[in-house]
Amino acid sequence: MMAIHGAYSEHTPTYIMVSNIIEAVQRRPGTDWGAHSMMDPAAMARDMLKWDDSPTSLQHFAESAVRAYKMAMTEPRGPVMLIVDGGLQEHPNPDPSKLHIPS
Repeated sequence: MMAIHGAYSEHTPTYIMVSNIIEAVQRRPGTDWGAHSMMDPAAMARDMLKWDDSPTSLQHFAESAVRAYKMAMTEPRGPVMLIVDGGLQEHPNPDPSKLHIPS
């Protein structure tokens, strides 16, 4: 939190990515995901973020990743956060050719 506060105070563009599994039934037992997941991970830092998003698909992630970078680099610069779903990270994209990455 202090690093995010420092980036916010000094207008430093900071790209923060955190992982989460919102759906409790998809969490594995124990501390792997079960004890480290929450409903809104950005809530504790939202007052110090320029923008945050929780993409729900690979296409949404591609769009959000580009937007986060643009938001962080636009004056006044500052930290942005993407909350990436654990399922999106752990399962491969069946057809990468269908993913459109915006410029």
